[in-house]
Amino acid sequence: MDYKLISTYLDYCKTHKRLSSHTIRAYKNDLMQFYNSDYDNV
Repeated sequence: MDYKLISTYLDYCKTHKRLSSHTIRAYKNDLMQFYNSDYDNV
């Protein structure tokens, strides 16, 4: 997964699913935390 894919998904949620800006922001925060996670210690 890369940043472009996350951006595309968030654009889809905003335009097609008509989610609020607060929801989009929360999704973005969650996805970025997941994307940047270090799972080597799990």
